[in-house]
Amino acid sequence: DTNSDGTVDTFDQTAPSSANGWKQVTAIRFAIAARSHNRETEMVTATPLTLLPSITLPSGATIAAQTLALSDENRHYRYKVYSAFVPLRNQIWVPE
Repeated sequence: DTNSDGTVDTFDQTAPSSANGWKQVTAIRFAIAARSHNRETEMVTATPLTLLPSITLPSGATIAAQTLALSDENRHYRYKVYSAFVPLRNQIWVPE
């Protein structure tokens, strides 16, 4: 929340370096990619693997999709991607 209005304005991968920076964190978006144990004889997964799809925020900003490039060897495995958007509810109650 770059302007302190309680709405997510952008996502980045930089950890805040101050207490005020942490106050601006209102949500977390993450993904987990699970790979099957069995290796297939053919390549069964396309590259890049999409971890998080692109989204448009209420502010109108568009966040690009997050992808993972796979080597030819890793493309012989099947993947399941789990993702979540977690609002940090208590952040709206933090006193200024």
